[in-house]
This record gives sequence, C-alpha cells and structure tokens, in this order.
Amino acid sequence: MRPALRWLSLVGALLGCSGPGALEAPGAATQAALVEVSPPPAASDVGEPVAPTASPSSAPEAAQHPPRATRVELTFVGDIVFGGHFRGTWYPVDVPREDPLAEVSGLLASDLAVGNLETTLLEELPKDAGDRLFAATSDQAAVLVRHGLRALSIANNHIHDFGAEGLMKTPSLLAGVGARALGAPQADGSPFRVETVTVKDWKVGFVAATARLNIPQRRDAAVTVPFARDEKLVPALMPLIREARASHDLVIVVAHWGEEYESEPRPWQVDAAHAFIDAGADAVVAHHPHVLQPIERYQDGIIAYSLGNFVFPNVRATSRDTGVLRLGFSRAEPERERSAAAPAGACLDHAEFSPAMMRRHKKHYAPEPLTGKAAEKLLRRLARASSRAPHATEWTLDGDRLVTRAACAP
Repeated sequence: MRPALRWLSLVGALLGCSGPGALEAPGAATQAALVEVSPPPAASDVGEPVAPTASPSSAPEAAQHPPRATRVELTFVGDIVFGGHFRGTWYPVDVPREDPLAEVSGLLASDLAVGNLETTLLEELPKDAGDRLFAATSDQAAVLVRHGLRALSIANNHIHDFGAEGLMKTPSLLAGVGARALGAPQADGSPFRVETVTVKDWKVGFVAATARLNIPQRRDAAVTVPFARDEKLVPALMPLIREARASHDLVIVVAHWGEEYESEPRPWQVDAAHAFIDAGADAVVAHHPHVLQPIERYQDGIIAYSLGNFVFPNVRATSRDTGVLRLGFSRAEPERERSAAAPAGACLDHAEFSPAMMRRHKKHYAPEPLTGKAAEKLLRRLARASSRAPHATEWTLDGDRLVTRAACAP
C-alpha cells in the first residue's frame, strides 16, 4: 500500500404540452413503489435481463420478510448516452454487436449499480431530429441491466429531447428491460418524491432531482419533472430526505447539477450536499458537469459532486476521465423485529473509487479500466483536487483505486 494522500478536502423541461390531457399519467413503473432488485448476473452471464418483481402481498409474513442481509454494496457511475444526432447524422452505439460496458463489468459488479441515463428512450430512432439531441432504444438500454445497472436516474436536462413521446416512453421502456427509472415525470402531485428499491431485503430510498433544464418548465405543463434551480433544491428535498430516513435502511440523493466542464463544485453545491447528509442521506451522488469532481467524506456519508461521463458521444479529451464509485454498507445495530417503519440501521463500511478512461470505439466512446501508471496519474489528480477545502478528505492510493476511512467495520 502506498503512502496516504491527504485530501485537505442532477428534466429536461417539458416541450409545450398543450394543457391538461395532452399526456396521460406515467405508468405504474414510474410510481414510488417497492421493487425487488435481484443481484446482477455474473460477468459471463449476459442473457436476457431479469425484470424486477414486486413482493407478493398475499405471501405469509415470514416469506415476505426473510432475514435481512447483513451487508449491501452499491456501485455508481455518471452520464450514460448511447448516441446522439449531430449535424444531421445519428451516432449510435451499435448494440448488441458492441457492448460498451464489456470492459468494466467487473468494476460495476455489486448488489445494485446506479447511473444517470441522460437520454430519452424510443421504440425506434427517428430519421430526422434536431441537433445535439440524445435518444436510444430499449435494445440499447437492455445492455445496462445485463451489467447490473438496474436503477437509472432520468431527472436531467435531456429527458425532454423528443417531447411528449420521449417523456412518456422512457420510464416504461426502462421497466420493460428490467430497470427502474428514478425521477420520472409526474402528472399528479409533487414531482419530488422518495422512491423505494429493495436490495437484498434492504429498503433503499432514492431522491432524484435536477437543477438543470434545457427549456424552462411551464407551470401548466401536463406532467412535471423534479426540478429546482440550484439552492432551491435544499428546501425541495430536505423534507423527503427526513421522511425517507425514518423508514429506509439507506437514503441516496441523486442530483443533476453544477456547471459543465468545471472541475470544482460551486459553494452552493457543497452547502446543499452537506445539508442533505445532515438531514439523513447516506450518500449524495451527482453528475452533469461531464468531468470528474471531488469526492468528499462528510460526517458518516459520501458526496460525489460529479462522476463525469461514463458512456458518451464524447468530444473533449478532458471529459474522458471516469470511473466507478463503490460503497458498502453494514447493519449498524442488531437485527430486530421486522417492520416497514423500523428498518435496521446501517453505516458506511467501505468506500472506493476505481478509475477508467473513455476510449474511442468506432463512433462512440466506452469506458475501459485504468491500471498502473495511468490509474495512478488519474487517482492522484482526483485526490489532490478533493484534498482542498471545503471538501477536505483523506484517502489512500491502494493499488489501482482510492479508498477512504469507513464509519464502521464490515
């Protein structure tokens, strides 16, 4: 192990939905429901994706609530885009002939992998489209599930790229391949909500939101996305985080925020992330800037201010640095009588970041793990950036990864 490195340490708007009735309410797949997420298949098992299954309400109590696993492990990545329309031409990832995640399957392997799907899903790509619009098909999205990416935030500034059709189809097409859409547009009530995903019998509460829209959201829109501009995210999300804390084993905030290509978060982002952890979040994981930003160990939680791009039609060399954040959580107290209102406490027992680099594959870029000197260079740069105040954190360069202290032992 090398000497320790000191770290002085978030849709899119809706396009002219013309009044009530223009869109139907999203399907059940977009509602905040309890969804069972099975462990991902082995790296060599890339058959048909397994759809989430709800726990049968008629089953005996013991069958509904088997002994809770003592530990869960989650992995997180940044922006995922399978292709776009640029200067009159589509540049799609050729799935299934090309698997953009083949090289990083081992890095993603965990009980649940989470990412930001920064593209609408359509049944087929249109022949004509505007410039710099992102879209993919369910066949392309299915590859994510085969690598464990079964919870995908769509609360971002590209969900509206193909208007009403994209807004309505994206969550249902994701559900069709076995993935859960986080932060989907809502027709009734507040778009901000806690979404429960069950992982190894742990209740994980996700709160997904965006601070960035490409077109202003209309007040009379038929459906709305979880959007609040910058500092307004705090009052919008804090009550939900506290609500989730009382009834979930883990609480994860997924934010689409910040400024593109800036290497540091803005002060308001640091304040907001700290407030989310103080309110009970176990982790804040963010994206939008397209570049890696500091990863902070704050109180008993972790804040990744931007995980950058992961699969993207890349145009800048500076945005090709990427990686996978792995967080392990253990029960923090003895198992007690099972009830939805009394989850087992949990604490962070492991945190690590493994580096990767997006490399060109024909017309797209896909991540490949970094090792040796290349890994050390990226990790040392990330460590130095994260060491500066106000996100001072001490991490250790451990082979081809960064690790940091945990709140409890596994």
